[in-house]
Amino acid sequence: MPAASLCSAFENGDVNVPSPEALFRNILLGNEYFDKNFGKRSCDIFLPDCFGFGYALPSIMHHANLKGFTTQKLTWGSAYGVPFDLGKWYGVDGNYVYGNTNPGSYTSILMKVRDKKLVKEKLADNIILMDIKAPRVAKECLPGQFIIAKTDEVGERIPLTICDYDRENETVTIVVQTIGAGTERMMALEEGDELEDFVGPLGCPSELCEEKNLEETKKKKIIFIAGGLGTAPVYPQVKWLHEHGVDVDVIMGFRSQNIVFFEEEMKAVAGNVYVATDDGTYGFHGNGSQQLEALVNAGNKYDVCVAIGPMIMMKFTCLLTKKLEIPTIVSMNPIMVDGTGMCGACRLVVGGEVKFACVDGPEFDGHLVDFDQAMKRQQQYKTEEGRAKLAYEEGDTHHGGCGHCGGDK
Repeated sequence: MPAASLCSAFENGDVNVPSPEALFRNILLGNEYFDKNFGKRSCDIFLPDCFGFGYALPSIMHHANLKGFTTQKLTWGSAYGVPFDLGKWYGVDGNYVYGNTNPGSYTSILMKVRDKKLVKEKLADNIILMDIKAPRVAKECLPGQFIIAKTDEVGERIPLTICDYDRENETVTIVVQTIGAGTERMMALEEGDELEDFVGPLGCPSELCEEKNLEETKKKKIIFIAGGLGTAPVYPQVKWLHEHGVDVDVIMGFRSQNIVFFEEEMKAVAGNVYVATDDGTYGFHGNGSQQLEALVNAGNKYDVCVAIGPMIMMKFTCLLTKKLEIPTIVSMNPIMVDGTGMCGACRLVVGGEVKFACVDGPEFDGHLVDFDQAMKRQQQYKTEEGRAKLAYEEGDTHHGGCGHCGGDK
């Protein structure tokens, strides 16, 4: 995790085994990064995922000119918790730091928003749209980024791509599809209810939707392919481009007509919208990549393709666009769990290098993504033997704590 999140520490490393010298070096490197990128040094340290805190740590922090220490680890899974929220933690030499020992749930200390009331709209039988009152997230988010939502204290952490945002009304729009217990509980929420956590914005914004790239983007003919729920993250990018003078084409692919959503909204911001259904009940009979091939065969030319949807859909889209020589961007949000770079569930190989979708992406060059490895890895997560095999094969790049691969091992 970057120093911007951990303040003084360069990474959330172990604080028991390393020597004091190693801990001092970690703090010095962290503050060097902080000073270089933010123009100031930090006097606080956030260690959210350490397995115990040694008795020498307060003295080390004090002599590194740190004043405050924060962790939620002391209350994570504890039946008793900590009887106080703030106190002085004394070291063996009598020096101390101020300890924030009960900041809330796992990532709430980063960007927790107190007002998380929602407005709910049904889009299809198992798909709903929610407008969440989240002032701080709405102020900072950009197309391509995502949030982590939790319905209650014991609920599952659910990564969801931002579908839209309204800075004036301080709301963020998400689209949720029922696929498990966590999303079922989210579906059960009523208008006016609050989420336990709504953390974000996380991940990197889409490069096509950055002001610094706008002039180059305007020179390109762009087509988006949205597969099912992938319509949600495609919409804010298309809307942002439209607002900045770039009209793009959009293919919206669904299994059947009864789950088509956001068609009119997309038509309002796109140049051309093509709807495709697998069963032929509406629009083009076929999937999104087949619709793209038909458009190219009809004489349409595209400089860039952005494909967002299920893994298998993105894989076959990339196989086609590679043959058509169309550079392609994909969003790997379907494989994310933790969303902050700690769990390693979204580990993938891009151009022969290990990347993590939540912190390095979620968008990548689709022609460099090893989809077969990523999908095989997803399947292996489902068995105990598979999880153990992954941990062995991936070594230091296989993290713990995602809830899928054996907890914190």
